[in-house]
Amino acid sequence: MNAGRAWQFRQLLVLVSVVTSLVADGPVTFMLRVMQRFSLTTHESIQFLQRCTHPLDSELKPRQFLLPGPIAQSVSNSWATEPRVLYFATNSLPHSQAGYAIRTQQLLEAIKDSGTVIRCSTRLGYPLVVGRFSDSFIEKIKGVEYSRLLPFYMPISQRQRLQLCVKLLTREAREFGATVLHTTTDYRNAFVVSQAAKALGIPWIYEVRGERHNTWASALSDTNESEYYRYAATQENLAMRLAAKVIVTGERGRSNAVLCRGAESDVIVLPNAVSSGSSREDVYAERKGEQACMKPQTVIGSVSSIVAYEGFGTLIEALKYLPENFVVKLVGDGEDKGRLQRLADELGVSDRVQLVGRKSFSEIDYWYSQIDIFVIPRIDSEVTRNVVPIKQMRALQLGIPVVASEIPALVEGTGGFATYFQPGDSLALAFAVQEVSLGKQSFSRRDLEDWLKERTWEGNAATINTVYKSLTK
Repeated sequence: MNAGRAWQFRQLLVLVSVVTSLVADGPVTFMLRVMQRFSLTTHESIQFLQRCTHPLDSELKPRQFLLPGPIAQSVSNSWATEPRVLYFATNSLPHSQAGYAIRTQQLLEAIKDSGTVIRCSTRLGYPLVVGRFSDSFIEKIKGVEYSRLLPFYMPISQRQRLQLCVKLLTREAREFGATVLHTTTDYRNAFVVSQAAKALGIPWIYEVRGERHNTWASALSDTNESEYYRYAATQENLAMRLAAKVIVTGERGRSNAVLCRGAESDVIVLPNAVSSGSSREDVYAERKGEQACMKPQTVIGSVSSIVAYEGFGTLIEALKYLPENFVVKLVGDGEDKGRLQRLADELGVSDRVQLVGRKSFSEIDYWYSQIDIFVIPRIDSEVTRNVVPIKQMRALQLGIPVVASEIPALVEGTGGFATYFQPGDSLALAFAVQEVSLGKQSFSRRDLEDWLKERTWEGNAATINTVYKSLTK
């Protein structure tokens, strides 16, 4: 049996225990994810399953979110003279297409191209835990290596899974010769990486990208005092305090991290960025031919996960106030897709709404080119005020006008080079879209290009390489 077939056979062997562990975490949630994975859901089936799931599911199983031990303090520097970095991520391309995976790929690609030796390992059992098989133990995408931590058996208990992940990551790091470990939120990743780094006697870095506890809270109400929320918030602060360095995506996140650590020099901003070598002309060449045989339309939309806090209901409601030639196109998938389709039906605008679903990363530029005005109508919540998305960066680079909710993270993430409206106000959104369609913008393309030049993955790689080297002798 060749290596490829042996790897596939091994995944099949562990699949039963993976499914068992997911069912044990929550049978109704597992069923919902399976139906979404294979596009078997209808709006009614999703509503029924969600009604069967207790809104505070984590509270019903309080031990499931507790760590099996403490997050470990990082050592100040490595024994090595040159950095050799093992990056630990929750998910990755090609099995996940969200902004998290895209940022990981583009950042690591730039770091690798700069000459630093780096590899990424993904969480225990990934991508089997999201219903996908990997081609091999190490998958390579544009030169970036992703190693898959696949056990022979997936424990039912999350605490046991985290302990097993520490063991496998420590072994992987030792075999790779890692001198620095680098991970991203949430606190469970911090536990795994900190314990592996402790065993190896090397430093670890914590990159704060999202706020899972606040994302969880944004979908519910009166949850800030729940046991899970308090515990998660405390552990996130501990992770920032105990890491050798903290990476954040924006100034708002930097303020929070400095408050936790009390040392500005230990907190580094790596903003979401663009690749300096991208060509706008290549992206739009195909669309020019298509437009010649199409009726004139103004496409407003986004390339995004379709979840409640993105606020796409406001975008669909805005169609009531816009001329018939304005249509909505949303590229992506998620739990809110069924509700949005039903909303479009209820408003009588379903013929003007296209939910095209999940597309591969290699196709994303094509779908960006189909949008005339890029809209980010996020709701106003704790997580959306703090977390800067990545999707607008490619739109701005391609010269697509951006309309966004006026909340701190979006204003920072667009650099002021967008048209803003009050979150949740569909009439204000419609007005902003019409103003942009008429060419009314208060900034120059040259100023935008200057801003983008300061936010490239190549520049981020230079910054993080300096951090890596500061942690070696």
